[in-house]
Amino acid sequence: MVARLPISLSGVRDQRASISSTSFSARISALVDVNPHKQGGFAPGTGTAVVGPESLRGRPVRSIIVMNPLYRDEVAQAAHELGLAPDIIVA
Repeated sequence: MVARLPISLSGVRDQRASISSTSFSARISALVDVNPHKQGGFAPGTGTAVVGPESLRGRPVRSIIVMNPLYRDEVAQAAHELGLAPDIIVA
């Protein structure tokens, strides 16, 4: 049994389908996208919710995986503003 770790993916955009095929997909607690039109959906295959960044406030997020390296600093700053101090990992 794999525990669902508090890991979030940021900037998922159209990569939701590829996430479901990864070996760590069962450990991802949320997919984060700043686009409000993407929020409220679910990743195919895993059913992981797509949420806005604000929903992470107060959650025990251990790591954030940034799908696009160009957004690494922006995501780190947003996490800091939400009171989070996760490891920022670039995919």
